[in-house]
Amino acid sequence: MGIASEKIPTLTSATKVTREQFRDRMDVILDRVSSNESVFVIQDDLGGECVLCSSADFAKHRDPDYDAIVLCAVRYALGRRTYMPSLVDEYIRRNLNTLEHRTLTTIARDIDWGMGMLDEASYSDLWAKLRDDIKEQLKDGSGL
Repeated sequence: MGIASEKIPTLTSATKVTREQFRDRMDVILDRVSSNESVFVIQDDLGGECVLCSSADFAKHRDPDYDAIVLCAVRYALGRRTYMPSLVDEYIRRNLNTLEHRTLTTIARDIDWGMGMLDEASYSDLWAKLRDDIKEQLKDGSGL
């Protein structure tokens, strides 16, 4: 998701908690995360892990090329009549909160620009919905 784990030294010192511990102490944990005091690794029963950190911590350790790569994927997928528009749409939706404000603005602008060239077979409805959802996200002030 745009982070190289070897670049996050705080993960080795992060507090590890189980899902149950997180559930029971959620308010305290979220307060510590939002005040930039701690990074947590939430572990599940199957060995999976999820990192919980503030957006400031996340921004410090994100790959500087992440937004450029996502933007390239959008530009590549616009107008395609393959699985690529759906794949890019789903990826952006899953990672909407990790994209910078300027990247979201550029994606919405690029979709607006490309809409004139799209037909139904080019996933025009998918792109219009993504653009509208991004604009809504920008109105809410979300994004990095």
